[in-house]
Amino acid sequence: MKTFFSLILIFTFSCSHNSRLKVNNLTEKIYDVEQARGKIFYFCSEPEGEEPRSYLSIYLMTDKKVDLFFSRRKLGTKECLDWVKEIDQIYEESKWVRLVGVEGSNSSFEDKDLPAHLNQKDPVTVNSTWFFSRIVTNQGCMGHFGHECNPGFTEKKIYQEP
Repeated sequence: MKTFFSLILIFTFSCSHNSRLKVNNLTEKIYDVEQARGKIFYFCSEPEGEEPRSYLSIYLMTDKKVDLFFSRRKLGTKECLDWVKEIDQIYEESKWVRLVGVEGSNSSFEDKDLPAHLNQKDPVTVNSTWFFSRIVTNQGCMGHFGHECNPGFTEKKIYQEP
């Protein structure tokens, strides 16, 4: 009987933990989602080309899919690492993470950077890609251009029809 109650407790915890995904807005132009800490991975992508430049890549991983939020342009190594450090500051000690991306695509592809960061050899399929707009936690906010963290800002205003 004790085992049965332990299984129910584990099942209840895992269901409530996995159901933490909260979609605030999903259109073809905006993806605004919240997730419990621990389901987000972020780093600078492997540099490409002669000049070492990479994208800030933020992955939202759920049981059903993987979404990628990335910087609009390639960043220099120092600039990208500075962005990662800034995210570290608001990610540490946070309980939840809110990610907002704009101008997305639902084209799936096999990601070459993520498996190494997850310490796995199997390919990872990314299901959607979004330009990174902002990341918000209970510890602070970091926006792509900076104004995304101003009080009252919403990506919806950018895409409203006149």
